[in-house]
Amino acid sequence: MKRICSMFLATVLCLSLTAPALAAEEDGTYFRDAQDITNLAAATNLVRLGVMWGKEDGRSFDPQGEVTRGEATKYMALLLRGGEDITVSADTQKAEPAFPDTKGHWAEAYINYCAEKGAAFAQDDGNFDPNGPATGIELLRMCFIALGYDALTYKLIGDGWMIQTLETARKTGGRRLTEGLEDVAMAEHVTRDTAAQILYNTLQATHKVIGASGVYEDVKRPDGTPSTLLRENFGYDSWDDISPLPDKTKPEEPKPKAQRGIDPTILTDAKNIRYWDAVASLAQLGIISGRDDGSFDPAGNVTRAEAAKLIAVLMNGGSEANTGVRKEPSFTDIQGHWAEGWIEYCADMHIISGWDGRFDPDGQVSVIQFYKMALAALGYDPEAYGLMGSRWADRTMERARNTSGRDLTEGLPNEGMDGTGADIPASREVAAQILYNALLANPIMVSPDGQNDDGEVIWKYSAKEDDTLLHQRFDLKEMPTVPPQPTV
Repeated sequence: MKRICSMFLATVLCLSLTAPALAAEEDGTYFRDAQDITNLAAATNLVRLGVMWGKEDGRSFDPQGEVTRGEATKYMALLLRGGEDITVSADTQKAEPAFPDTKGHWAEAYINYCAEKGAAFAQDDGNFDPNGPATGIELLRMCFIALGYDALTYKLIGDGWMIQTLETARKTGGRRLTEGLEDVAMAEHVTRDTAAQILYNTLQATHKVIGASGVYEDVKRPDGTPSTLLRENFGYDSWDDISPLPDKTKPEEPKPKAQRGIDPTILTDAKNIRYWDAVASLAQLGIISGRDDGSFDPAGNVTRAEAAKLIAVLMNGGSEANTGVRKEPSFTDIQGHWAEGWIEYCADMHIISGWDGRFDPDGQVSVIQFYKMALAALGYDPEAYGLMGSRWADRTMERARNTSGRDLTEGLPNEGMDGTGADIPASREVAAQILYNALLANPIMVSPDGQNDDGEVIWKYSAKEDDTLLHQRFDLKEMPTVPPQPTV
């Protein structure tokens, strides 16, 4: 990418916005150079999260230090991974790196990771230039990808991408990515101070997701508030929930996210589970758990409320944080129900639907209905794939038997029906097998494919064959190792 130095572009890309309120907890005395940090709340909170760090002994922030492109990918990887670092191994050090000039570089694993996520972009010559200084607008573009913005749809690539990126940054839902930046020329090299503010804003901005109509929409929690990276990737509702900076020489290293799963061998009826690999894997991922009496109850039927929770926890990477309620519920019969938040989440994500304004949370979910929910979680839009209308059941089963990467019916007898009829309730172990298959299947990628005569965007739905739902939601390439099934 050619460096832009003209006075005209610098003026166009200059921001004049009001400064934000400071975070509730701001330990300015932690940094020796705190008096030189313009965006002190942002810098402090990014260090608290483990996304940025102090220099020397950890107590100097170096606000005017320039951020290299390699450092920018590390920030982005930590942002996407909830502060969990990448373990450098043969798996991360690829034989063919994402860019020709990154092999052996200290940031190679971060660059490869960001390239897989679509958040690392080449220069005009095809190289990445990891030691070159990053610009503010380059960091903004990376942040948009982290928030779910499609680069092609939002014109963040190609001619005019810089102007378009800046315009989009000023209109971000929830919180503008340019919030608090006064007179900052975003085409110039980005300092650590400015980078902290951009990342701070990104953590509070609203996710984007492709909606049922084929248009990217802001993702909201069940209570109607924006879904943010701070909540989804780090599990914090607000900055007040984060531990303060330690009163010692250097901050602790970021700790891996807690494992929410359970040891499946402790289930009292583990020996009776037919689909052991599925149940054991989902238990370790934190998607399923036992009954109050310590059993799994494999033959027990799944209610519609339980199905909503299973799907919602899967979509949140094993986390139970994404719950909430609305003043006006989406369905007339869910207010006050124990699963109201999960049901609202799935409704927001267009994974579930009801009839006559009702959801029937305590009703039992059929095998075919559960297949449809799993397909929706993979990105199979019900309208685009004909999973609605009079023939929805036939089309759902046809699609479930032909999903990319792994069929949702794999491992289940009777062509995926497990010996049941269309209206027979799904058992807990059958639901586990379907979700296990879904995690190993290829999610659907949505991209614009021209316009019709009325100027409306035509959307193309296709399987992302180099990815899985397991990788997208849990950042894992393989299922956890399954322990031997107990025999007594």
